[in-house]
Amino acid sequence: MSNKSLSLPQFDQDNQQKREDYLKKMQKLYAYTLTYDGNIATINTLPDQEKTTLRYKFKALLNMAGTIPSLPSFLVNRIKFKMLKKPYEKFDDYFFYKHSPFPNPEMRENFLNNKYLGYQRVAGMNPVVIEGVNSHNPLPKTFKVVAKQLNMTEKAFDAAYTDNRFYMTNYAMLKMLFDNPGEVDGVRKYVMPAIALYLMQDDGTLEIVAIQLDATENTNDKTNPIITPDDERWNMARTYIQAADGTHQELWTHATRIHYVLESVIMVSWRQLAENHPLLILLKPHLQFTLSVNVNPLFQKEPDGTIPSFGKMFACDNDALVAFMGEGMRTYSFKEFILTRDLENRHVNDPRLVYPYRDDGLLMWEEIKRFVGEYLKAWYNTDDDVKQDYELQKWAQELGGARAENNCGLTDFPTEFTQIDQLTEIIAHIIFIATAHHSSVHYPQYECAGYPPNLPFSAYVAPLTDPQNYQTEAGLVKFFPPYDQALEQAFIFYLTNFKVNRIGQFDQADISNNVKSIIKEHQKKLASIHNIITERNKLRPYHYKYMDPKNVPNSVTV
Repeated sequence: MSNKSLSLPQFDQDNQQKREDYLKKMQKLYAYTLTYDGNIATINTLPDQEKTTLRYKFKALLNMAGTIPSLPSFLVNRIKFKMLKKPYEKFDDYFFYKHSPFPNPEMRENFLNNKYLGYQRVAGMNPVVIEGVNSHNPLPKTFKVVAKQLNMTEKAFDAAYTDNRFYMTNYAMLKMLFDNPGEVDGVRKYVMPAIALYLMQDDGTLEIVAIQLDATENTNDKTNPIITPDDERWNMARTYIQAADGTHQELWTHATRIHYVLESVIMVSWRQLAENHPLLILLKPHLQFTLSVNVNPLFQKEPDGTIPSFGKMFACDNDALVAFMGEGMRTYSFKEFILTRDLENRHVNDPRLVYPYRDDGLLMWEEIKRFVGEYLKAWYNTDDDVKQDYELQKWAQELGGARAENNCGLTDFPTEFTQIDQLTEIIAHIIFIATAHHSSVHYPQYECAGYPPNLPFSAYVAPLTDPQNYQTEAGLVKFFPPYDQALEQAFIFYLTNFKVNRIGQFDQADISNNVKSIIKEHQKKLASIHNIITERNKLRPYHYKYMDPKNVPNSVTV
């Protein structure tokens, strides 16, 4: 349809039958099933319009061409470690693409330096787990850390607590995976429901000061000790906290709470909003290519029972993995993960904390929300217009309605809209997830996990093994993945480290005259945010690019 025919359904009486016929067709095309133990809506068959374009494939091929200079060393390593089955002896053996671009060589070369653990919690691939510790959000009672263990006096410990300088990452939810271990070639894989404590330094950066491998059980000096950086078991504990963070990121933060949340939004948008609905036109740039990514078999077994190679990286058996991802969706609150609420809920709004995800994210969130509000007001003159938009109401009901009634069942997604401001916040959150938030979770993956010694998804040596076994480099590498799993980890994050579009881009054919100036202003504001982030990076202890609008794609394209 031409952009002149855009209309809310209640004002489009002459095209009612046309809209209904179109939506009936789209509902068949975008039919879905509740999978992952009935918790996640996934498409039955990928519609043709969701398939990748030639331009997309060219960008992917161009990205992979970057591995060509590394092929000679890659082949040497493949012969050595895959064909001849030689054991890994050095960390560098895990650097598969030695002569190809790597985003943070300093961290890779010094990954055992503890400053990079604090960095990854606020600017790495899972920057949404860190929590402030205070009287309203205390440490779990099972984590009985005391001042002496941190080489602090009681007075200094109490002062740090009172001054809100302690932070934690708690992975207790991984207990389900620990209790259902998987194997590779007869070797058990491990991930622990660990917890880590961090202390904010005077410059606002975080320093990790303690790890306990099981947050669900009480501290015990023999079976569940608190391990600090001066302990000879530290590198073992560090490996486990990284494996926990990577597992949480991939299975909950990334796959479930970005890709699969958006899969519901995409399917229902096409199923319930007519092709000339202004809201569909607003969302359209942010719906591209995601389903074509999601249909790739990464987690669930194939029909013949084969477990995908990506799923084999994780420490649990496949049934537990699927159940865990279903639990990640079941416990996800759409409203509570709106950026401003999420930051408040995690007690991380202290301006002293160096937290690029938060600071740049707030810039992006406020602009996206402002833009969405202006756009919607160009179509909804009053709150009554929102109430009377019956396509919008069906859209809301299918997204937020109960799964038992064959809806997607996104928890705390409104099942009806009554106000423009209410709609603005929800649409802004959808766009933020598809753009800035996904960019900040996906694109640091090659930096953090593309080099498995920094962040393996599983450990391959039991926790609390005699520390004499891993005081050498050759001993520590035994904790890291074998060849196939390590290569899968490095390869997939290199493979998906490209972009095909950028936030703020719209198809000119879709833009109606009454919103052209609104979109131009949005593009100007995004350019201004780029300049602000550029200046911020000059003052930061480390450069952060993942929320910069010039680096943020328009949709979840990988």
